[in-house]
Amino acid sequence: ADDRSGERHAFDEISSCRFDPSDDAGARVTLVSDSGVLWRVNVHIDDGRLASVEPRQWNVLSRDDASWVDAEGLAFEPGMEGSVLVASERHGDSPLDIASYRASSGIYESSPFAIPDVIARGVTNNGGF
Repeated sequence: ADDRSGERHAFDEISSCRFDPSDDAGARVTLVSDSGVLWRVNVHIDDGRLASVEPRQWNVLSRDDASWVDAEGLAFEPGMEGSVLVASERHGDSPLDIASYRASSGIYESSPFAIPDVIARGVTNNGGF
Protein backbone atom coordinates (compact mmCIF):
# COMPACT_ATOMS: atom_id res chain seq x y z
CA ALA A 1 0.00 0.00 0.00
CA ASP A 2 1.03 3.59 -0.57
CA ASP A 3 2.47 4.95 2.68
CA ARG A 4 0.95 8.38 1.99
CA SER A 5 -2.61 7.37 1.07
CA GLY A 6 -2.99 3.74 2.14
CA GLU A 7 -4.15 2.92 -1.40
CA ARG A 8 -3.18 -0.24 -3.23
CA HIS A 9 -2.23 -0.08 -6.89
CA ALA A 10 -2.09 -2.68 -9.64
CA PHE A 11 -0.61 -2.53 -13.09
CA ASP A 12 -3.44 -0.60 -14.69
CA GLU A 13 -3.37 1.32 -17.94
CA ILE A 14 0.40 1.37 -18.32
CA SER A 15 1.10 4.54 -20.31
CA SER A 16 4.81 4.15 -20.89
CA CYS A 17 7.77 1.97 -20.00
CA ARG A 18 11.52 2.30 -20.35
CA PHE A 19 14.45 0.03 -19.64
CA ASP A 20 16.63 1.54 -16.92
CA PRO A 21 19.71 2.92 -18.72
CA SER A 22 21.90 2.30 -15.67
CA ASP A 23 21.21 -1.46 -15.83
CA ASP A 24 23.56 -3.11 -18.32
CA ALA A 25 21.78 -6.45 -17.89
CA GLY A 26 18.49 -4.99 -19.15
CA ALA A 27 16.51 -6.49 -16.28
CA ARG A 28 15.20 -3.29 -14.65
CA VAL A 29 12.25 -1.46 -16.15
CA THR A 30 10.44 1.69 -15.05
CA LEU A 31 6.76 2.06 -15.94
CA VAL A 32 4.24 4.84 -15.41
CA SER A 33 0.50 4.27 -15.30
CA ASP A 34 -2.28 6.55 -16.46
CA SER A 35 -3.24 7.05 -12.81
CA GLY A 36 0.18 8.51 -11.98
CA VAL A 37 1.88 5.52 -10.39
CA LEU A 38 5.59 5.09 -11.08
CA TRP A 39 6.60 1.41 -11.01
CA ARG A 40 10.13 0.02 -10.88
CA VAL A 41 10.20 -3.67 -11.76
CA ASN A 42 12.60 -6.47 -12.60
CA VAL A 43 11.82 -8.40 -15.76
CA HIS A 44 13.05 -11.76 -16.93
CA ILE A 45 13.10 -12.33 -20.67
CA ASP A 46 13.52 -15.94 -21.76
CA ASP A 47 14.08 -16.80 -25.41
CA GLY A 48 12.81 -13.38 -26.51
CA ARG A 49 9.61 -13.57 -24.45
CA LEU A 50 8.64 -11.87 -21.23
CA ALA A 51 8.75 -14.67 -18.65
CA SER A 52 8.18 -12.76 -15.40
CA VAL A 53 7.72 -9.33 -13.86
CA GLU A 54 8.72 -8.72 -10.25
CA PRO A 55 7.69 -5.36 -8.76
CA ARG A 56 10.55 -3.79 -6.78
CA GLN A 57 9.01 -0.45 -5.86
CA TRP A 58 6.10 1.80 -6.70
CA ASN A 59 5.23 5.36 -5.81
CA VAL A 60 2.35 7.65 -6.59
CA LEU A 61 3.64 10.74 -8.39
CA SER A 62 3.06 13.68 -6.08
CA ARG A 63 3.29 17.43 -6.31
CA ASP A 64 1.98 20.34 -4.27
CA ASP A 65 0.00 21.96 -7.09
CA ALA A 66 -2.11 18.92 -8.08
CA SER A 67 -3.98 16.11 -6.33
CA TRP A 68 -2.88 13.62 -9.01
CA VAL A 69 -0.93 13.31 -12.25
CA ASP A 70 -2.54 11.92 -15.44
CA ALA A 71 0.75 10.44 -16.68
CA GLU A 72 1.21 9.59 -20.35
CA GLY A 73 4.91 9.49 -21.21
CA LEU A 74 8.19 8.58 -19.52
CA ALA A 75 11.84 9.28 -20.32
CA PHE A 76 15.24 9.16 -18.68
CA GLU A 77 17.25 12.32 -19.19
CA PRO A 78 21.05 12.00 -19.43
CA GLY A 79 22.69 13.68 -16.48
CA MET A 80 19.57 13.45 -14.30
CA GLU A 81 20.58 10.36 -12.33
CA GLY A 82 17.78 9.19 -10.03
CA SER A 83 15.12 11.23 -11.83
CA VAL A 84 12.61 10.55 -14.59
CA LEU A 85 10.71 12.89 -16.88
CA VAL A 86 6.96 12.34 -17.04
CA ALA A 87 4.62 13.96 -19.55
CA SER A 88 1.12 14.52 -18.22
CA GLU A 89 -2.28 15.47 -19.62
CA ARG A 90 -4.51 18.25 -18.39
CA HIS A 91 -7.34 16.44 -16.65
CA GLY A 92 -9.06 17.94 -13.62
CA ASP A 93 -6.21 19.49 -11.66
CA SER A 94 -3.59 17.25 -13.30
CA PRO A 95 -1.25 19.68 -15.05
CA LEU A 96 -0.34 19.77 -18.72
CA ASP A 97 3.37 19.39 -18.16
CA ILE A 98 6.65 17.61 -18.69
CA ALA A 99 8.08 17.32 -15.20
CA SER A 100 11.00 15.75 -13.40
CA TYR A 101 10.22 13.37 -10.52
CA ARG A 102 12.57 11.58 -8.12
CA ALA A 103 12.41 7.93 -9.27
CA SER A 104 12.84 6.53 -5.75
CA SER A 105 9.91 8.46 -4.24
CA GLY A 106 7.72 9.90 -7.02
CA ILE A 107 8.14 13.39 -5.57
CA TYR A 108 8.04 16.33 -7.98
CA GLU A 109 11.36 18.08 -8.60
CA SER A 110 10.84 20.61 -11.39
CA SER A 111 9.23 21.41 -14.72
CA PRO A 112 12.24 21.97 -16.98
CA PHE A 113 10.23 22.58 -20.16
CA ALA A 114 7.95 25.60 -20.56
CA ILE A 115 4.79 24.81 -22.55
CA PRO A 116 4.07 27.78 -24.87
CA ASP A 117 0.69 29.40 -24.13
CA VAL A 118 -0.41 29.03 -27.75
CA ILE A 119 -0.06 25.25 -27.38
CA ALA A 120 -1.48 25.01 -23.85
CA ARG A 121 -4.64 26.95 -24.87
CA GLY A 122 -5.33 24.46 -27.65
CA VAL A 123 -5.18 21.35 -25.45
CA THR A 124 -8.57 20.03 -24.38
CA ASN A 125 -9.42 18.39 -21.08
CA ASN A 126 -7.83 14.93 -20.83
CA GLY A 127 -5.55 15.95 -23.68
CA GLY A 128 -1.81 16.03 -24.01
CA PHE A 129 0.70 16.73 -26.72
